[in-house]
Amino acid sequence: MTVGNSNPEKSIVFIHGSGCNSAIWAYQSRYFSRKYRVVALDLPGHGQDGRETLKSVGEIADFVLSEIERLKLHSPVVAGHSLGGAVALQLALNAQERLSAVALVGTGARLRVLPSLLESILSDYGAALGTLASCSYSSSTPKATIEKAVSEMKKIPAQVLYDDMVACDRFDVMQRLGEIHLPALVVVGRDDFMTPLKYSAYLRANLRRARLEVIDGAGHMVMIEQPERFNTVLDTFLRTTLSH
Repeated sequence: MTVGNSNPEKSIVFIHGSGCNSAIWAYQSRYFSRKYRVVALDLPGHGQDGRETLKSVGEIADFVLSEIERLKLHSPVVAGHSLGGAVALQLALNAQERLSAVALVGTGARLRVLPSLLESILSDYGAALGTLASCSYSSSTPKATIEKAVSEMKKIPAQVLYDDMVACDRFDVMQRLGEIHLPALVVVGRDDFMTPLKYSAYLRANLRRARLEVIDGAGHMVMIEQPERFNTVLDTFLRTTLSH
């Protein structure tokens, strides 16, 4: 976990996606800690957290809420990527009175995973990571950026990634989005093949107070592929949302 304390009255909780850890938000943690209290979580079983993985989006949402309470964060903005975005949606459904807004990055209201990919994670982890890498980045993303991210994922045990992907596969709140009345920023890379634009368009159409931003030159890992553009989009949303 990384925590920035510049403004404890306004806080952002960043939640990483499958097979990742809090380091995926490094660009955002540095940028936003100048203005906000920033908490980038390592979910159980990821990064510096040595506990067992949680097996469902609901369990992860409960964990994140417990961290919000433990850290005494008042109405934070919760920003989640992929699996983390699913967690943000579930958290909004469970306890939206505890949040001020959500940012949903490269995610969807339903996140089905190909059975062949799930099988390969446990049978041939290297091949599975290669498949994920080929689907997660824009063709314009520098090779060095991709290699760095993949090297981080290799540190995660196969079982952890498998548990994350199963949690994604079982997640479905498509019929419940109308219950969420929080301001929502929906961000997607134009070249995202993992959670394509239609997923974000569905969020935009079915969340009551959603704003959609499509970022060119980025795929599924939009916050590390186009960090400056992503930070500008999120910063504008936060300034508008938190000023009220």
